[in-house]
Amino acid sequence: SSSLSEEDRSISLYADILSHESLPALLFEDQGAEWWITVSGVKGSSRDAIFERWRMLSTWLPRIAQAFGALGEQHKPPNQLQINATFDGAMAGLSEQPKPFTDNELRETLSVNAQVDEALVTVKASRRFEDAFFNEDNIAEREWVRAACLGVSELAIESLPAEQFEDLLNSIVPNNRVRQTHAFPAVSFRDFVHHQLPRKPVFINKDDTSTLKLFLGWKIRTRKLGGTVQGKAECTAYLRQLVESLEDQLIDFLKRFEKKSVLKRLIINHEAAMRDQETWKRTAAAVSALHTDKGRALEEILKHQSKLNAVFQSSRVLVEVANCVCSLDDGDAFGEFDLAQSMAMMIEIIQFGGWSDAIYYGAMEPTLMVAPLGDVLANHDFFEEVAVPFGQAGMTSSVERNIQGYGDHFSAPKEKTGDPDKRFLAEKEQFSKAWECEMGFPMEALGAFIVACEEVGLNEEKACFVVRKSDLMRRILELKPELASHLDKIVHELSLPPRSDWRVAPEGFTDLDRQPWKFRRLLSVLRRPLIQLDDAVDPEIYLCPGIVSDGGEYTFVRYWEAEFREIQIRTKEMLRWNGSVKDKSSFNDQVAKRLCELGWTAKSDVGVTQMLGRSEDEQLGNIKKLGDVDVLAWDEQSRRVIAIECKDLMYRKTLGEIAEQLASFRGELDAKGKPDLLLKHLNRASALRANLDQLRKFTGISDPTLEDCLVFSGQVPMGYAKKGIRSKTNMLLFDDIGTLALNT
Repeated sequence: SSSLSEEDRSISLYADILSHESLPALLFEDQGAEWWITVSGVKGSSRDAIFERWRMLSTWLPRIAQAFGALGEQHKPPNQLQINATFDGAMAGLSEQPKPFTDNELRETLSVNAQVDEALVTVKASRRFEDAFFNEDNIAEREWVRAACLGVSELAIESLPAEQFEDLLNSIVPNNRVRQTHAFPAVSFRDFVHHQLPRKPVFINKDDTSTLKLFLGWKIRTRKLGGTVQGKAECTAYLRQLVESLEDQLIDFLKRFEKKSVLKRLIINHEAAMRDQETWKRTAAAVSALHTDKGRALEEILKHQSKLNAVFQSSRVLVEVANCVCSLDDGDAFGEFDLAQSMAMMIEIIQFGGWSDAIYYGAMEPTLMVAPLGDVLANHDFFEEVAVPFGQAGMTSSVERNIQGYGDHFSAPKEKTGDPDKRFLAEKEQFSKAWECEMGFPMEALGAFIVACEEVGLNEEKACFVVRKSDLMRRILELKPELASHLDKIVHELSLPPRSDWRVAPEGFTDLDRQPWKFRRLLSVLRRPLIQLDDAVDPEIYLCPGIVSDGGEYTFVRYWEAEFREIQIRTKEMLRWNGSVKDKSSFNDQVAKRLCELGWTAKSDVGVTQMLGRSEDEQLGNIKKLGDVDVLAWDEQSRRVIAIECKDLMYRKTLGEIAEQLASFRGELDAKGKPDLLLKHLNRASALRANLDQLRKFTGISDPTLEDCLVFSGQVPMGYAKKGIRSKTNMLLFDDIGTLALNT
């Protein structure tokens, strides 16, 4: 079953698959009652649209039947009844958002007829009824349920009084978020071409993954050595060999297929998954509202998102591989089973590459076991205690934002009003210059290029297609002639050409830009979304405007947030921008301001030399090396002083990134013998505790009590590590600073 949860699967709802109708009748059974419903539309109605009404009524039939089943005998309808639902204008799309309804206007779009002798209720919806779905509140489905309930109530011995009828209706539709059908204005390129995509993407098949693991671990290790691999160097070396073996297997598999066939299947599946994700994002509020067990509903949403993430990551990397190893001239057609099998191989490569990074940074125990049948096993404490809950926390926050922002999908984006902050304008100017030096064209040109690609796609009425480079450039210039002086550079920067060896990074790049388990790679489909199929003077390009748009946003944000590594940056201007972002003290100021609002006295960026009144000390040595306390907060009444380290860190996603970040906050010397970020903070706090007299003079507090803590701007994996920060100091997220409220 594809139902969302056990709550759905427990409902006794059936479809009559032997029916000769285009859509089978639905039957709901409960405690001896049999409720049937049929769904139809006028001749010429879109079958997809009628199917959506069928899905809608499959949601409401059980709820209506159960509500009537709870009534007294005189108000119950017959045990066997039928509802015929007709939709005279089931929509296949609207060119513009319809005008709003009054209650009476909406009620007039539905007609109800009850035939008591035949225990039959007919509900007809006019074309105008369809417009009601374009509403943040569930007015359409609630009104249809009202009409159906009125008809069913007439079949009972005694109709429900008005007040009880409203109670019945509210028990079926308890709030304005409970709904199955949604109609949103089309705003993105994918909204306009979604009909070209499969309804559901192909997911990674567990059977493919299980088959792949058979004898896997023994392919690169003789059984004479035993099944245990022990030690950091030994484990990372073994995993490197394992990844190379899987890459060989994947390359040999993909070489059998024709390149365009492979790329089309991969990209279409990626776009179908993107469409599916957007649907879940837009409807998360309704999915939650439809289920009594909200926690279980959230778990299922997160599980589905994890499956989608696996499709996104594996599909995009497979495009990179296939473009290098598949032939344009010959090869087999790439089918659905081939797609699932190749995604399973890629996910295994990504997993073992992540394990290697996690072991290297000390987050995973450096022990591997090769099972008799070849499965490679490891200690999963790092996953269960840190990686999984940290990832779920991030996804949960995203789902909650989607729920809260449900109404935004029904209105045009709001334009920001007021004058921009002077600091922001200065930063924008600096970044614009750095961007143009790094990329070779202005930021505005990238936006115009993306819009032009989407226009080309809309004219083609395709989600993705092959086009000659010269033809694409000609069509873009027809749409955006202002790009004439920048177009060559834009296409060059965004093109991902084939390489003779996928595993060898070209000049100017490193292996970090290629490795599938890394994020923020310069050789990724997101960074270079124009898939160049050959090395001809005028090559063919596989164009997917949706990915071009995603890639443009991805590239802009990665540079703006200084998330690319310094070795990935080519110009001194962008390096300076990176440094300015990482050196910004705005988060320190934000923390100090919030503490002042809570009644503390707080100062940001306070030098330890300033507090101690000297730069040298017999025991501490060169005090300047201790640096600054990001925020020092104190309160005279409680005599509390808090030395706060503020960290506005990049959100980490991969196993390697999470492990690397954890390694910076162990409170130990790093591999070079220097204090890590946590130990630097602890050293500063220790210096202040050893000099409370000087701290008293600085704060004006007699007999101060010093505390220390770290404040992070958002979710970080350190909060989940048992042996990390929490065992050595206090840790807070910015949203939790209120817990430092003064005791008054």
